Amino acid sequence: MKEKWMRFNSVRIGLAAGILVALCVFVITIFDYAGLFGGFSLITLIISDVYGGLGYSVSVVGGLIGAVYTLIDIFIIVWLFAVVYNWLVRKA
Repeated sequence: MKEKWMRFNSVRIGLAAGILVALCVFVITIFDYAGLFGGFSLITLIISDVYGGLGYSVSVVGGLIGAVYTLIDIFIIVWLFAVVYNWLVRKA
């Protein structure tokens, strides 16, 4: 008897992950900008290394820019993961 494997809806899981990580980037940026819960400087420095050339900075507008680029990047990565997973499940 062949096992039945669940398949992912690639677009929905990509959007869900992208929105979640983008929200985290925005909140971390705002916390660092406002000086809340110290210790986010290293994380925002890493985000600046990735998206700094695209307009990211530790500010409200920079947080929005970082969130948009993060949403796009994470959507593509998770979408590709789901597509490959669905392809492998179909082959099983």
